[in-house]
Amino acid sequence: MMSSIPNIPPHSLECVGKTEPIKLDDLLNSIGIDFCDGHLEPRLRSSEDKSVNVVYVVGTANKDKLKNMDIDMQAKLDSVRNIINDNKLEASINFLGTYGLEVSSGQPPQPVGFEEGIRGAAGKTGRIGNGYLAIQRLLRQEEQGLKIPEGLEDAIKNADVHIFGGQEASADLQAKQPYEPNYIAYYLATESPLELSQRYSMAKTPGLQVVVEAVKEAIKRNVNKYEGRDDWTGGKVLVDWGLATKDSDWHWELGPKGTNRFTWVNMGYKGLRLPIQWFEQAVPQLASMPGLLENNCEALLKAINCMALLRLVDHKSGGPFMRLLDSHLEDEEAEEVTSKMYNLIRPFYPLEEPEYTHHRKALEEGLEYKATGRERGPDESDEMYLDRMGRFNSWPARSTAAEAKWTWRAQVVIRAMKLVHETITEVSGEGIVPFRPEDFYLYSWICLREGEGLRAWDYGRRYPPSPPEELPIAKKAEWYYSAAERDQGRILAQWHAGKELQHISGQMTLDNLLPREKILAVWKRVPEGWRHPVQVPEQGA
Repeated sequence: MMSSIPNIPPHSLECVGKTEPIKLDDLLNSIGIDFCDGHLEPRLRSSEDKSVNVVYVVGTANKDKLKNMDIDMQAKLDSVRNIINDNKLEASINFLGTYGLEVSSGQPPQPVGFEEGIRGAAGKTGRIGNGYLAIQRLLRQEEQGLKIPEGLEDAIKNADVHIFGGQEASADLQAKQPYEPNYIAYYLATESPLELSQRYSMAKTPGLQVVVEAVKEAIKRNVNKYEGRDDWTGGKVLVDWGLATKDSDWHWELGPKGTNRFTWVNMGYKGLRLPIQWFEQAVPQLASMPGLLENNCEALLKAINCMALLRLVDHKSGGPFMRLLDSHLEDEEAEEVTSKMYNLIRPFYPLEEPEYTHHRKALEEGLEYKATGRERGPDESDEMYLDRMGRFNSWPARSTAAEAKWTWRAQVVIRAMKLVHETITEVSGEGIVPFRPEDFYLYSWICLREGEGLRAWDYGRRYPPSPPEELPIAKKAEWYYSAAERDQGRILAQWHAGKELQHISGQMTLDNLLPREKILAVWKRVPEGWRHPVQVPEQGA
């Protein structure tokens, strides 16, 4: 329908906005939206029963969304547990699980604006309201054209706290830079003396810039039933125009590298508070602690995430941990640990993927690769030469990709050390893994040396510098962070100039892919400061 298609290069759209809490009090008298006001009975329990059962019902059947929302809810319940434990209250939080219901948002296929976003996420005819209605029908044993997850009915009946969740992506075309935030909401459905406005927790998340032409085109197509359809979205239009391949996740193609459709909604959930007063019915002692209601969400999330970071240091944690006392750190293990780290620091220190095109180009144009590497050795057979050339030609791409991952991991570890150091006063206490900045410092060294561990350093390799013994712990943390930053900066400067990380660790380098008689010639011409510690092998070695 549109005469000209806009030019949108890959990864050219930017993130816009920040998490903005929404107070229901501000909405009830200003916009005509009906909100869910239902109540579910908590289970009957004896006074001796100190357990608090929590169930989370979400208005979606998308497995990826459910996984992310389940992780988010577990983190928020951890914060409630911490408050209970810190105040030595006799209560324990049991999470009965996250259950998804494929209910309608009640909004157009391409929602636009604040009202459609709020209605879709939290309204009586939106995901929360329709989810609550489905539970009512389930409890009344009424027929409904909806798949009910196994175990949901028992969870509802056995819960002390029922939380419903909903979200709706709705383009904000009125913003100075139009973007697509998600409107997200929690709703306390348990019978409670709290007013309606206190039983909702809502927010507007950051989002990716939208292609305004695509959003408007989708609305126009739905009105005119273009191609006999009225389910057009901006994403579907982008696919139709050839600007994206996935209508549900055009974000990873057009947005910043390393992001996807869940990036910004997850940031929003991490910044949305779960009110502690929702647990007062089950844990009455919480009502006498009004100060807890004013907890700063970001500070609380920092404390929770820092405790999780410290658990990654503990080899007794039962999960993946920062393995220091070994000869070599496997790639898969390092990836698992640092991925968990990044998920914990990302709300506060989002990092860009490492830029490695300069390194690869410098490597390809370097002396060893360009000038001498392709020459055939006098003792090489055809088969040997072709085999070496296959490895030689693919080396810059393979080496660069592998080394870029290790530099990224080091950056994550260093930022994690900084976050814990900044938050240390909030995560100290009984049962908390002590903060040892040296562990993060050493792990960053290991990453920048592609997994070469402490035990390998015992065999002739120099240990990294240490701070003066007399420094207090706070000053030592600053010293370790600064030293790790300097080490990373020094290595990355040489890496971007074309030097390989393996030159530091003494592992396989491009030299190993040259015929032997060329190694000596290259060795004499490589600048002294760039030589790696591997010795030229003897003939026949």
